[in-house]
Amino acid sequence: MAQVVDMRHRLEALAYSDPVTGLFNRTRLEEVFTDELTRSKQDSRQLWLLLIGIDDFKNVNDVYGHASGDHLLKLVAEVLQGVLAEGDTLARINSDEFAVLSPVCKDTRGAALLAQKITDAMARPFALPQASVFVSACIGVVGLPTDADTVPEALRNAHIALHKAKSTGRKQTQFFAARFDVEAQRRMELIHELRKAIANNQLLLHFQPQINSRTREVFGIEALCRWQHPEQGMITPGEFIPVAEESGLIIELGTWVLDNACRTAKAWQNSGFIFRQISVNLSPLQMRQPNFDRLVKSILVMHSLPAHLLCLEVTESVFIDQEAGRVREMLQSLSAIGVCLSLDDFGTGYSSLGYLQGLPFQQLKIDRSFVAGADSAPRKQKLLAGIVALGQGLGLQIVAEGAETAGEVAMISEMGCEAVQGFYFSKPVPALMVPIEVARIRGARETADVTPLRQAI
Repeated sequence: MAQVVDMRHRLEALAYSDPVTGLFNRTRLEEVFTDELTRSKQDSRQLWLLLIGIDDFKNVNDVYGHASGDHLLKLVAEVLQGVLAEGDTLARINSDEFAVLSPVCKDTRGAALLAQKITDAMARPFALPQASVFVSACIGVVGLPTDADTVPEALRNAHIALHKAKSTGRKQTQFFAARFDVEAQRRMELIHELRKAIANNQLLLHFQPQINSRTREVFGIEALCRWQHPEQGMITPGEFIPVAEESGLIIELGTWVLDNACRTAKAWQNSGFIFRQISVNLSPLQMRQPNFDRLVKSILVMHSLPAHLLCLEVTESVFIDQEAGRVREMLQSLSAIGVCLSLDDFGTGYSSLGYLQGLPFQQLKIDRSFVAGADSAPRKQKLLAGIVALGQGLGLQIVAEGAETAGEVAMISEMGCEAVQGFYFSKPVPALMVPIEVARIRGARETADVTPLRQAI
């Protein structure tokens, strides 16, 4: 009988406990949650659910191994237990997610204070066998019965709030709001529709010329993706690109853009239209693909496009959450193919001169934020001049983005930038319009002949 009782206790522990931390698991949390929710409705009192997501937990697993990841989870569990009040329930419900059910917090202010205690407690080094690491946490907060009537709805809304918190940065807390549910539904709809758009060829490319500000000759052309939805009309890149990044569809989307940009570039070349290079933006997710360099090479071969006519733009975010050696290896491999590599939006993220030293970048793109209004802001102008001088000193091509006024273009030209990209010269236009736009900018009187190009495209 004692053995039966012992076995029953073991089975209950397996059914209701997290094997790594020893905390309640999701199943047990839901049972406690259901009981607490019933009591809170009877007593007309507020109940709070805090969903805690560890920032960059995947990196710990990738760098130090899963055993160290489990060790970190145990340490985090101990820290969280030290913060909570008697009556609060702590559970681990996912790989890097913990949940706190608090009947102790009386109102929104109390829940906010608890969330702040948690984020403050996490701001410390965690000693792993290999090294001490710093991690942080984002928190999604749901109040019951205000934000949900049932346990499944509360957990769902807490995940929505946590996602919103993570999208704004590290160490963020976000209380659930009804509009987040609408945004989440819209995000899921866009993922579904974007997958169909890629398969059904609803996407198109527009192109924005990069112009030499002194000679007015075309320097390069950037390919920009557009989505013409059959029912919703034009969906802006600002809406669908982040969704593609989050869902992983950016890999398929990026491949489509690269393939069609190279096809168009070859059509321009066959029609006699002269340009220096066509630029394509890369996502960090694309760079993480182990065979991405082979994909680039195969697309160039497929369209018989010389490698030097393709410029691949990467932002500084490609260096975040990735091993430096892996990034360096991929960049070197792409450079060996013969394509141009451009560091895009320089200075807007996690800038480091180390990115420019020893890495095979040939081009530096200066973000619009440094260009806008710099001709009338002396301090801003000095900063821009410093960035230009840095790039020139390293022997890089300098392209300034987002120039919209004659004053900005004149200032950039005086500084010696090779090219200017922005609405002052041209908005992004369809492929057939690019030669016409370039001819207009150059000041040519005759209309560009696009007949061979139309046949090629």
